[in-house]
Amino acid sequence: MITNFETITADLSPDEKKLIPIIVKSMEKYTKKNQVKTKTIIDGINANREKLKIIKKMNGARLRKLVNFIRSNGIQPIIGTSQGYFVSYEKTDIQDEIESMEQRSNSILKAANGMKIFFKQ
Repeated sequence: MITNFETITADLSPDEKKLIPIIVKSMEKYTKKNQVKTKTIIDGINANREKLKIIKKMNGARLRKLVNFIRSNGIQPIIGTSQGYFVSYEKTDIQDEIESMEQRSNSILKAANGMKIFFKQ
């Protein structure tokens, strides 16, 4: 859980964990040339909530949490771009995704360090 974002970064619920194999299976059809948008995934899950037997509506933050779980546990190499998500086992795609993640984390770290200036005043 992340401070100030506890609700949207809470651990995956049992319902959300049921979605992991479904997301993994459905993601296999998306490639670099055929990416899927976040909205499409969310709309698909929400339209099938009753069939999937999940209670809460899916949203972007929770989908990102699911994708993070899948990546963090080495289940599937989901690549995220401004065009959407896709799966790739290509070394260059995975390296690019890792580089993107590192750049974003470094940017957040720089901002956090910048905020520390206010402790010195």
